[in-house]
Order: sequence, then structure tokens, then C-alpha cells
Amino acid sequence: MNTTKILGEAVSIQRQDIIDRTEEQTAEGLTGAVILGRFKRGRVDAPMAIHQGNIRGQLGHDPKNPDYIAVQDCLDAGVPSVQVLRLGQNEEDDGSETDPPDGKDRFVISCTPPEVQQRIVLNKVRDTLPFLTFNNVVFDIYINGLPAASSAVLLDAAAMDLVGLKVEDLAGNGRKISITPKSDRHRAFELRPTFMPSFTDDTDIEEGHAVVENSSFHFCLASKPSPAENWDIKYLVNGSWIYESTGPIVEQDANRNTLYRNTATALVIADTVTELGAGAFGNWSNLTSVELGQSLKSIANSVFVNCSNLTEFICPNSLESLGYSALSNCNKIKLIEFGTSFISIGSSALVKCTSVETAVFRARVMPTIGNYAFGNGGTGSGPEPTAVYVPDDLFAEYENAIWHLARITTFLPLSTYESQNPD
Repeated sequence: MNTTKILGEAVSIQRQDIIDRTEEQTAEGLTGAVILGRFKRGRVDAPMAIHQGNIRGQLGHDPKNPDYIAVQDCLDAGVPSVQVLRLGQNEEDDGSETDPPDGKDRFVISCTPPEVQQRIVLNKVRDTLPFLTFNNVVFDIYINGLPAASSAVLLDAAAMDLVGLKVEDLAGNGRKISITPKSDRHRAFELRPTFMPSFTDDTDIEEGHAVVENSSFHFCLASKPSPAENWDIKYLVNGSWIYESTGPIVEQDANRNTLYRNTATALVIADTVTELGAGAFGNWSNLTSVELGQSLKSIANSVFVNCSNLTEFICPNSLESLGYSALSNCNKIKLIEFGTSFISIGSSALVKCTSVETAVFRARVMPTIGNYAFGNGGTGSGPEPTAVYVPDDLFAEYENAIWHLARITTFLPLSTYESQNPD
């Protein structure tokens, strides 16, 4: 009889006793079961294979989360991989999914709670592709589900300014960044790597709440509201005032326009402002009221062009000039008042302001009138007020100065208007 220690290779009768392994831990993957839980990130449509090398990237490091701890315990026990399915958020969760406003099949994190965070810190801690950092990965950026920037580098300050974010390199090598907002309006951000979706797997969310869905970072941000003091302009958006410090000259601002042009309904200019720069509030089509400060001297070209929901425009006594096309196409204005210092109306300034019923002039020096300031004279090209108030003793002078606007037969004494409309 042949005797061998390798029975499986011998030609003979073999004996194999039953070995009790009931107390041993096996290292086989849990292929027949799926762990369900709530995690910072991960797929909700199909299970993920989670192992020690990808648990942080796939689920988001969350050592206080019982579901995360359960998965980590399995891996620590020697199981090479675990099937995990992230549960969709329910209505009470801060990160619940909502229908995107553009109607596309895009995940949009909900930003309805008032306690919205003010900073996110992302850290690329793994090196699947070591050469990739926040210095060279470009992102498509969505705000509230709508495209806001394409192929943008997060550490490009100018590009981030356009979407209302400030991004800082915390480590000096492009691997760890801080993201803070410039607006106190609650907004949902999506940062999607354009050519290397796996970049999110190598990145931990070290501070703040965010989720990773379809290889994108999703989070909400809003800065602390600015104090009511030390502001130069404020605008009303969804029932809340947004305060901004601009200095004495308010210039057009791309970020301000992107965020508030279509949503602001009221605008107040503080007494600290002396000039509104060209196009500063052009096309803010939902504005219904504008209050100008008592130090304002100049309104430049196209400042309020196409503000088609304004119903009146009251100039302070400090205002001296109205620039080219400054109020053109403001076709719902019914009342316009000029103050005692007003001396210049630019070309096309009031073109298409066809609803003006009352115009008030207070200056004792006749204003200069630019070409077609009140339209080209054709019907419907400009204002045709039925009541024009001018200083009581200057009817003849104003008849020569503003004949483009109205005939002397529509003139009324300024004193009458002042008595009927005391401050």
C-alpha cells in the first residue's frame, strides 16, 4: 500500500474526517446578503461592493453612523467585501432628493432647512490616480439643478466668483480644499468632474454634510446674513433682504446678476451711494420698486433697462443725470419724478416708457435732453404723460426744454403736486 500525506494525489482508499468549523470566521464575501443603510454617499439603485480600500470613498467616512459602523465591523472581521445599498432619503432628511427645476433626471439635494452649513472641506486622501488634484481636475457646476459653469477649476478664483463660491487650498498642493459661499441664500450645489468621475472615490468629505451621487459632490451652502448696518445696497429675494457693501459706486456685478436678476422684487440704494454704474441692474425684470438714496448723483447708461415691472421712479433731489437708455423699456412706469438738482437726460433714456401718466420736474435750471430721450416722436415710442408738473413760474422755459415730452397744455403747477403729495 502506498502511504502519502497528499491523499488527493494517491491511488488508494482515502479517508477524510469531518472537521468542525462552526466557531471559525470565514473570509468569504457576503455575496448572498445586502446591508441596507443610510450613508453620506453611494448608490441607491443597485448594491455596491464595499471593501477596505473603497469604504470611505464609496460611503463617505462617517464613524458615528451606526450603518457605517456595521459595514466597517464586517470588513474588520475579515470579510473581504460587503454588498451595500444606500437607502434613499426620506422627507425628514436634510439631503432628500427632489425633482430638479429644469425637469431633467438630475439628483438635487434639498436645501429647505434654515440651518444650512457655511463650509465644506474636501480632501483627496487616496491615489488611484496620484497626479489628479483640485489644481487640474475640472468640474461642471450646477446650482439648484441648473447649469452654472462648465469645465471650471475649483481653485480658479475668478471662475468661482461667478458661481458665488470661495475656494481655498488648505494644504498648498491642491489636495485639500475649503468651499464657502458668498451669498446667504440657501442653494444646492453639484460639482461633477468632467473627465474623471472616479475622482470622487479618492476624496473624503472632512467637514460638512455632502453626498456623492452619480460621481458628483452634492451639498448645500449659505453664508451668514450680512448685518443690517454697513450696507450700500439691499434687494428683496423670496421675502428676505440680501445686504451688500459696494462702496459709493455700485458697478454691474456678474455674480449678483446670476443669482438675483430674476428673483429680486425690491431694491434699496443707501445714502452712502453716489453713482450707479452702467448696467448695474439692467434686466432685473421682477423688480417692482426701487428706492434711491439721498446722496445719489448719477445713474449711468442702461442701469435699469428692461426693468419692466417698475411702476414708479422717484429721483432724490441729489440726482443730477440719467444716462443713455437708463430706463428704456420700463413700460409699466406710471409716475416719474425728478429732483431739484436734475440737469441731464441721456439719449433714449425713457424710450418705450409708454405707461407714464405723470411726470414731475423740480429743477429751476433747464435740463439738457439727449437725442430721442423720450422716443422718436412716433406713437408708442415713448412716454406721453397727461400731467406734467413744473415750477409755477417756469412754464415757458420748460416748454422749450421738454417739448419732445409734452406740450404746455399738459403742464400743471408744481405747487399743486406738492400740496397733494406732501412728504
